[in-house]
Amino acid sequence: MIKKESNKHVETMIGEDVIISGELKLSGGAIISGMIKGDVITSGIIRLTTNGVVEGNVIASEATVGGEIRGNVKAQKIILRENSKVDGDIIYKKLIIEEGATFQGRCDLDTDASSNDSISNFQQKTKDD
Repeated sequence: MIKKESNKHVETMIGEDVIISGELKLSGGAIISGMIKGDVITSGIIRLTTNGVVEGNVIASEATVGGEIRGNVKAQKIILRENSKVDGDIIYKKLIIEEGATFQGRCDLDTDASSNDSISNFQQKTKDD
């Protein structure tokens, strides 16, 4: 029997030629190949392709970064692929950084006790910057 994981489902695709200015809120997963100028928030997964760029914060259950994020990232599991770039802080439970990935910022392990506080502090910190 195959167990279906609903948080692994991708419902939205943003193509390479798309530029979105403003916050993007989703309830499901997304593959981003274009540019988002604003925060990306979802309870699902985010897959940022090698051509994808986010100029804002990313909050998701899981984030796989192949492109560039200029902002903070918070997710249960974060994978920084080869040639990816993150310029911001990372809050995670599981972090995988492949050889060739570039990361400039702070890493914080997200504990259950601090999870809600860390989201509030995370969002507030980015507004103060």
